[in-house]
Amino acid sequence: MPSIVEQLIDMGFAKERAEKAYSLAGDSLEAAMDWLISHEDDDIVVSTEKESVEMDSKVVVNEHIQSSYKCNDCNELFRDENGMMWHNIKSGHESFSETTETITPLTPEELEQKSTELRKRIKTARAQREENERKEQV
Repeated sequence: MPSIVEQLIDMGFAKERAEKAYSLAGDSLEAAMDWLISHEDDDIVVSTEKESVEMDSKVVVNEHIQSSYKCNDCNELFRDENGMMWHNIKSGHESFSETTETITPLTPEELEQKSTELRKRIKTARAQREENERKEQV
């Protein structure tokens, strides 16, 4: 199952914002989404520590770099092993391979569409949760 951060990234949120939401919300996808929506206009300060470590290190990079995983049954691409494992659980497909094919980033229109869909899902989940709480109180 993909991690909460990966699920948020797949939904169209920036990696830095997804990581920040996860660190503040804990192990709850819904809480992380609530935080992201309520803080969508906030600027996120990105640490450059990782960049400085990468610049200082002298690592020889192999020409063949695995950038994604591919399901050999349906040719779907996955960013990481978690996505691949999630697909395996959902579809039952077991034949995967590493590939240098890259997953194309979403266009601004696609990002906006996913964001809109996510907001609708959050509102629906909130309404359902509130309705369930009301039923339990009665």
